[in-house]
Amino acid sequence: MRPLAYIAGPFAPQDDDPDPTFTIGLHIRQATMLGQYAIRLGCAPIVPHLLGDRLYGEDGDPECRALALECGTAHAAHVARLRGTLFVIQRLDGSLSFGTRLEVEAFKTAWRRHQGVTRPDIRMNTWRVWKALMTRKT
Repeated sequence: MRPLAYIAGPFAPQDDDPDPTFTIGLHIRQATMLGQYAIRLGCAPIVPHLLGDRLYGEDGDPECRALALECGTAHAAHVARLRGTLFVIQRLDGSLSFGTRLEVEAFKTAWRRHQGVTRPDIRMNTWRVWKALMTRKT
């Protein structure tokens, strides 16, 4: 059976984004491609970006956003409990979006509670680095 992987990265654009619709689409494509890469590495990925507005509602609505974050952190924590891998897309400057930060912390917390002192399997890169890794043969 394939081990689980959780794909975390920005969904919503930053406040000063001139074209938020384009940016959300870009983030969804990047998360999808990283999920496909996780499959190539032998994992069974969970890609919450594919659920987005279709399941949780409009990201701009604070209640819908809170629900999406609550579910995302729960999924990330469950993957950690099952000794899965967390794949993280950082922003260009290496920072994490608010939601991604919550997912990473949920994963780390669940890992510590259930796996003890072993180091969690977190793979974190900017999109530029992920793209380079994905073009290599695995």
